[in-house]
Amino acid sequence: MSFKVDLIVPFALAVLLAPLQAQSTVDPSGTWIFQYGDGEQGGVHRFVLSLGDGGKVTGMVHPPGGTPWEIEEGKIDGNELLLTVRPEVRARTYVVELRGQIDGDEIKGDGTLVQPDSGVSRAIRWNPVRTVEMQDVVGAWNISIPDPRGDRTWSSVLTITRDGEQYKGIYTSGGQQHAVTGLGIESKRLTFSTVVTRAEREMALVFQGRPYGTRIPNGTMDVNNGRFSLGFTATLSQED
Repeated sequence: MSFKVDLIVPFALAVLLAPLQAQSTVDPSGTWIFQYGDGEQGGVHRFVLSLGDGGKVTGMVHPPGGTPWEIEEGKIDGNELLLTVRPEVRARTYVVELRGQIDGDEIKGDGTLVQPDSGVSRAIRWNPVRTVEMQDVVGAWNISIPDPRGDRTWSSVLTITRDGEQYKGIYTSGGQQHAVTGLGIESKRLTFSTVVTRAEREMALVFQGRPYGTRIPNGTMDVNNGRFSLGFTATLSQED
């Protein structure tokens, strides 16, 4: 009897937990690029999304050369993303409802565009791709570096500013500012290097981390050409 129970209980738990694991929420945060149509409504549209509590999704849609549109309603359920936007074009308001399945950095979906006054409706194929661009990372990144021994966490700030087409960074740690080199985006990862002084010894630091909207959930910091590495997380406070 004991042998059967030992087999049945783990199997039953696995069956019960499987649906819960399958329904885990995908984080849609970040910038998604979508090419739609031609003319005034056409061109590249940038969806800048953030995940909130309870699967709520907020953000803005940046049309080519126009005023951004706020996402009126947004929700993520598992990997299914639903968005409602009410853009205004040539003094006409439209209702755009989008639905898609997130697979990594791609969304495969569709939607409808409705002009309420005329009742005209148009089907949309919605297939944006998530990207990371320098304009997405401007602001102050609050970096947390946990000590592997677990007894403390080091805090620092990377401040990225834009001057025309140029981007500059300053790294602040221990009340001291340090120059930043190699600032850029490589394979969708924010990278930069700096040199700090600890106990009268210089330490060359190289940071790499993938931003998802205003978060870097899992970055790495290499010290002195890979002598050792530490993990870090970061959150972005964007400039107005």
